[in-house]
This record gives sequence, C-alpha cells and structure tokens, in this order.
Amino acid sequence: MSIPITGDNDQGPADCVARFIRASTAGDEIAARAELHPDSQAMAEEGGMDAPPMTAVELSEPISADDGVLIPALLHNGDSENRFVFAVRPVEAGWGIDLMASMKATFGGDPAEMIGAAMQQAIAPMADAMGAIGSAIGDAMSSAFGSHDSGSNEYGSESERSARRIAADEALPEGAIDLNSIVVEVIRLGSQTVMERNFGAETGAETGAEGARWSRDLSLRCGFRLPQGWAAAACTGVTVTTARAISGADLIPEYNDGTLGAETYASWERESGDYKFGFQLAAPPRNGAGLAELSGILHLRVEGGELVEVVLGPLSDIFDREIPIAALNLSVVVSRGEQGQVQISGPYDSFERFTAIDIIDASGENCSYGYSGHGDGETSTRSYDCEVNDDATVRFRFTSQSGTVSVPFAAGGLPLSLE
Repeated sequence: MSIPITGDNDQGPADCVARFIRASTAGDEIAARAELHPDSQAMAEEGGMDAPPMTAVELSEPISADDGVLIPALLHNGDSENRFVFAVRPVEAGWGIDLMASMKATFGGDPAEMIGAAMQQAIAPMADAMGAIGSAIGDAMSSAFGSHDSGSNEYGSESERSARRIAADEALPEGAIDLNSIVVEVIRLGSQTVMERNFGAETGAETGAEGARWSRDLSLRCGFRLPQGWAAAACTGVTVTTARAISGADLIPEYNDGTLGAETYASWERESGDYKFGFQLAAPPRNGAGLAELSGILHLRVEGGELVEVVLGPLSDIFDREIPIAALNLSVVVSRGEQGQVQISGPYDSFERFTAIDIIDASGENCSYGYSGHGDGETSTRSYDCEVNDDATVRFRFTSQSGTVSVPFAAGGLPLSLE
C-alpha cells in the first residue's frame, strides 16, 4: 500500500519527489533511479531500496534556487518526524533529484565535513530518515563520509551582496544581540492513541488490564520569524513555561530541560526566513483534546548585523601560512592540493560561520562554484576545483554578529482543537 503524500500535485518537481519516495519505499529500484538527476544516477547504482516503514510525507511549496528548486519534506514514521530537503534540477525529460545537493540543502554544508564523531551522532536521526526514502540517499551519505570527492551546488546569493571590506587583523566591535520581537505560531497539532498488548492477551482488554498498555501522545510544530537582518543557524532548544490544554490540563513535557525541539537550519531556511521547531507535549486527557496556550523560551544561535568581507592574497603570498581572521577569532590555511586545486583548512565547524568563501581570479571573476570537503573532528578542509593562477585571491564573507540568545515567546495561532 502506497504511503500518503501531500503537496505532490504540481505536475513538476514535487511530483518527481513523490514518485521517488513511492518507488523507493516500494523497493522499485528502477523506478526510483529514473527520478534522479543524471549526475546522481551513477551514485545510486550500487544502492538498494530497502526502506523501513513510513506513515506519511508532507511536501512543502517549492523554493526557487539557482539551479532548480528546493522542496522541503517532513517525513513521518509513527510519532517521530524528520526534515529533509530535496534539491530538484531540470533535465531534458522534466526534473531529477540531485542527491548531493539535497544533502547539502538539508544539512547546511558539505556532508563530507560532518565526519567528526560529535557531528555524526547529531546527524544519525536524519540519516535514519534518509534511509526511509530509499537507501540510495543513505549510500550517498556513506560515500560522502568516506570520500573527499563530493560535489556541491551553491544555493543562495551571498556572493552577490555588497559587503564592507575589513583587514584580516581588524576586530569588530562587540554588540549586544537584542531580539525581542520573535513571532511564534503553532502551525500543526497532532494526537495519537496507541494500545499495545502482549501476544496471547485477552482481546478487548480495557486500560489497565493485564497484558494491555495504552498511551497517548500530543505533538506540535511551530513556525517562527526573526526581525529583518537576522538569520537563525540553529534552535538549540525550547524551555516550556506554559502548555495548557483546552480542558485546562497541564501539558508541560516531563523532560523540559531546554533541549526540546533542537534542530539546525539549512541555507534555504536562512534565506527564506522560514524556521520551524517541534516536540511532544505531555500525554493529553481524553476529553477536551487540543491546545489553548503555549509559552516558553526559545534558545537560538543567530547571525546578523553588517555583512563584511576579508580578502587574502594573492595566493602566492599566503600559501601554507596560518592566517588569523581577527573578527572571528580563528585562523585559516590556504594551500595547493596534489592536483592543483585550492584547499582551505580551518578549525572544525568554522566554515559554518562564513556566509560565503569565494576564489577570485585576477580579472575579478568568482571561480568557486563548488567544492568537496572533509574533516577529522578537529580540522575541516574544503577543496575548490577551479583552475586559477597564483595571482588569485580568497574572499571570506560573514556577518558582523553571531551568538546565542534566549528569547521569551507566547505562541499565536491558538487555541487549536482536535475534536
């Protein structure tokens, strides 16, 4: 039986994604590979389509990108859910899914750089979800972890924005991050009742009967917006202060430790300002199901302020030297690889702080349209395959402010009833 998929009625890229999901969950390898972009079909040649059960998939509206569209998906499997972003590019016969670009759009970076143990642990739940839509994507992730050869497509236009140039040794003034106008709304509320029974237990057993166990779950998903000029890199968690059912019952989760709903945001989410988080509330009462009030503290890692840039070079003057970028309190090393490619190394995860890294040739042309990467948990390295002479420069762009904030909120869009 085919799983229900919503949002797949555009007769275009969303239908391509829906066909891929249905084929891969059904184990139809030929049909699933037919929905891949030619650049990704070779990657999936050795992968099977052994997918675990899924209950439903929600596809959001396509978002325009430089080389196609991005289609955010919410993957449901019982009471769990995971996000994935499909990058879909035009092909001669219609549309095709780009696997590596999809992973980059989902994780906000090159998957190969996520090889460190801590990052692998953080990615594990999403990797499982990727398996749920066909192990071709899972195999692609495995290849990325084991290879320094992954491609990437840059979505977004950070390189085209104007920026103020500063010197590498110039520090930026520290300023307080004041975000008091975050708008949060509950956009989805779901309830599930589950009865589990031991094999051989009496049928029709009521709650509390021997061999029978009942449970109820109430899950929600919220959207939020930041003030103009700010972007969220991650929601590090939510602390719930009030969660009240329509019946008046207290729905504050048992483990309300400030990490509820933690997730990171991909580049397309930062550019669109479309942020979400979700978690489960305490078991609701059987009567008066619904949510009347929700408030708490949203913990965010944000970036904003002025866009600035540091330009290093020419390459001949900076190769194999550790060069500090004072504004970010980190150092980078630029070198040539064995095949002549430009390599940039820095502290692990430091590339997340840059909005763009560009290789600029002597004529002023941006030559860096893609890179491969790897990391070892201490250092991250990117390799740019562009062919440039030693008179080229490297341009690093980043926002002037970055930090973690905790902002109180009272969710709108309530009350919501499930009856």
